Amino acid sequence: AFSRGNTIPAVSYPFGMASFALETRVQEVPFRLFYHPDDHTTTGVRLTHMASPWIADYAYLTMMPQTGDKVDFTCECKSGYRPNELNMKPYELQVDFLRYQVSYHLVPTMRGGMAKAVWQQTDVTHRMAFHLGKGMSAVQVDAENNKIFGTVSYCVWTEIPKNFRMYFVVQFDRDIDLSKTVAGFSGGTQLPCGERYEGENLVLNVAFTNSGTNELNYTISTSFIDFEQAAVTAGREFAGETIESLTPKAIAAWNEKLGKIEIEAVDNDQMRTFYSCLYRVFLFPRTFYELDAQGNKVHYSPADGNTYSGPMYTDNGFFDTFMTVYPLFSLIMADEYAQMCEGFLNYYKE
Repeated sequence: AFSRGNTIPAVSYPFGMASFALETRVQEVPFRLFYHPDDHTTTGVRLTHMASPWIADYAYLTMMPQTGDKVDFTCECKSGYRPNELNMKPYELQVDFLRYQVSYHLVPTMRGGMAKAVWQQTDVTHRMAFHLGKGMSAVQVDAENNKIFGTVSYCVWTEIPKNFRMYFVVQFDRDIDLSKTVAGFSGGTQLPCGERYEGENLVLNVAFTNSGTNELNYTISTSFIDFEQAAVTAGREFAGETIESLTPKAIAAWNEKLGKIEIEAVDNDQMRTFYSCLYRVFLFPRTFYELDAQGNKVHYSPADGNTYSGPMYTDNGFFDTFMTVYPLFSLIMADEYAQMCEGFLNYYKE
């Protein structure tokens, strides 16, 4: 029950700053995985930074499409799904939320993702719930522009700077119904209606006007620097894009990495084992730098809470990787490896 190999099927770009996976368990103990393949219920799709149970997740949030006027703020607001129909590949996640009669499709980008929800019912209230993890969080609803802006700051490690947080911007392609949009806490308490909310274990449940469509498309971009940088990232990663156009880009990013080594497998099991392991090699270290409006590398430093120029990487366990992963990188991707080393030196200097 404690361990299934200590891995999750992360939907992510290689070395992506943001990853996604189905959340099937809301863990009271931080050092536990939130996904288990034997579960038949889910609490949504998590934007995650978990590298292993021993590091634990940080700055995460969970998204769940819902249906109807009834709002449930609790973390036990689950939906059934069929594990045999779940589609989680490195480049996409597709799941049917049976309770709410909605299909959900997400494709990652380097620092965020694009999602589409399609409800079976048209003449009902369509909702998207955002569980903003544990710890202190805040969210602002911009109904005029059909956006939400938020921050999440949960982390189990106390040594990080006090200003540590992930900024996120969500852009919807449908009008927000502010009269039905509500917020509360995961314990079940509803907050008075407003446009900005703050607190621990915060949940925002966004409702959309009935426009005769059963489809919702939205993007989520992230930054550890500020909202302006998250907006710059959104413009770079999503301008003119659709899920259909982003999918081949994510596939190409993975094929470029996985194609660095070709094997002559004795059977399909050996082929699957090798490339499943190689996929995990390319998940970490996680990219922790961003590109500003001029395309320059900048990063928030978890060493002192300031922003610096240059690359930064994180979520790596040198205990296990210094004699395995990095010698491999030196052979198959020397340029990127050199940049990772520059990022590690940046942390040392800061």
